[in-house]
Amino acid sequence: MHISIDSDNVLEKFHLVDLYDNVINFRLDEDIDLKSNWYQLIIEYTGKKTKITDIKINGLSINHYIYTGFFTERDTGTIHQPGCALWVNGHFSIWLHTDIGVMTQNIEESIRNGDHGQNLFEKYLHTVDKSVIIDERFQDDVKAYFKVANGPRWWRKNTLRQPYEICSKNMLENIDKLKLLNELDLDLKLSLEKKVGGKDVKDNTVIRKFIKETTAYPFVEIDDLKSQLLIKLCRNLGFKRLLNVAVNFLPPGNGYAPHIDDHYSRDSFKYLRGPSVFVWSMIDDEEANGFKLSSAGMLPIKDGVFFNQSYFSHATFNNSTTVRPMLQITGDRGTDFEF
Repeated sequence: MHISIDSDNVLEKFHLVDLYDNVINFRLDEDIDLKSNWYQLIIEYTGKKTKITDIKINGLSINHYIYTGFFTERDTGTIHQPGCALWVNGHFSIWLHTDIGVMTQNIEESIRNGDHGQNLFEKYLHTVDKSVIIDERFQDDVKAYFKVANGPRWWRKNTLRQPYEICSKNMLENIDKLKLLNELDLDLKLSLEKKVGGKDVKDNTVIRKFIKETTAYPFVEIDDLKSQLLIKLCRNLGFKRLLNVAVNFLPPGNGYAPHIDDHYSRDSFKYLRGPSVFVWSMIDDEEANGFKLSSAGMLPIKDGVFFNQSYFSHATFNNSTTVRPMLQITGDRGTDFEF
């Protein structure tokens, strides 16, 4: 790979980062021995205001794709896009592929014409799927799934293909996780045990609790719930009616194998398209509990997310020493997703 950068001042500090978080130092306008893949180019501010006007890969300009990059202020974390310049303490970053053809295909299929040069974060969700190496004790299919790295992607928001939507802080404010977990038994009357594929673990039984047997009609009215905290959460999340509420207790050392949820009834499926299914880890040990959503990468499950479970495959693991409870709510939010 050969990287050239046009700028109005000499660039002094820059490097690449691969999908395994390895830092790669290099020289501009010289060949770099890299495997075919995605690499994040990071250019640091070193005290001189500098405008970046073009980036070339193997002699070919990336043209307006330069606007997929952005500047991040180090002190505040504020992101500026478009931001092809260095002017305060921080860095400019952009994802590049060793093959500009791969980069072209990815961006053209992600970002609509006319959106370049604007703040893409307003209309798109930006994800980077990196390789995650998990403990050898997990089953081979789960380890292989998390190891795959698909790289960066821009997903237009409010569409059927958006992989997930992070909950706003006000949705979960004043919701005590432990208290809610204790109150769920007021409404979750059904219980099911399921074996998962843990390797060399004493207990690979997942306990799952539900309001009803299936995620299908009839609806459950929110006001009929007995837990006042669950009622408050459902209202905060924008649910109007519920198809089900469930909690999965995943034992340590276990994981759900990669799968896709497309088994819903025809009637209820229309409420489960797009990023519509709410999941929330009831413990905060995010590093030890992973949830991957295909090419969109790892989900911030401790923050609460609506995810697209019928369009994307997903898998999860519990590498902690305690059982992980995961809350899942499905229902009608009245959301009309675009194609």
